[in-house]
Amino acid sequence: MPQRKRPVADEEKAHILRDWLSKAPRLVPLTSHRFLVSEPHLTDRPVLSVYGSDIIVYGWDMRVYLLNELQEELELTEAVYDEEFEFFFPEACKELADINKAVYENAPGKDIPYWKEMILFWSSGWGSFGMRSPNDTDERIQPITKTYLPEGNEDNQKQFPNF
Repeated sequence: MPQRKRPVADEEKAHILRDWLSKAPRLVPLTSHRFLVSEPHLTDRPVLSVYGSDIIVYGWDMRVYLLNELQEELELTEAVYDEEFEFFFPEACKELADINKAVYENAPGKDIPYWKEMILFWSSGWGSFGMRSPNDTDERIQPITKTYLPEGNEDNQKQFPNF
């Protein structure tokens, strides 16, 4: 299948975005920048944390989401002193850490149609799927779908520098 050139006209860009959004599972707002993925065919009903284009799975189901969201209110944290910042930070207690570890160990192979591509775009989202970011091992990031290339560029996937 030949690769299409990057659209120039705003109308064409808007059409591509509307088409993508029409196929993506709807996001139901919960609070602030947390959204429930509304897709009846998914085994799990994940809750996403969406901050611009930086998206992570905040919980693979409502139970895990609520445990993470309300961990301080439910006293599921321990104060840990950070010597560099000379400050106490809340850290998940062992029980909550074990729950999160088990959830993410079962995450490989899970999918969230369309949104997974956005989640894996940023390095912070790879752990959501129980995967290590290629940036951690200097591997090349492969897109889930072909991206548009500016006119005149060779057919190579762009690589982003490590930060």
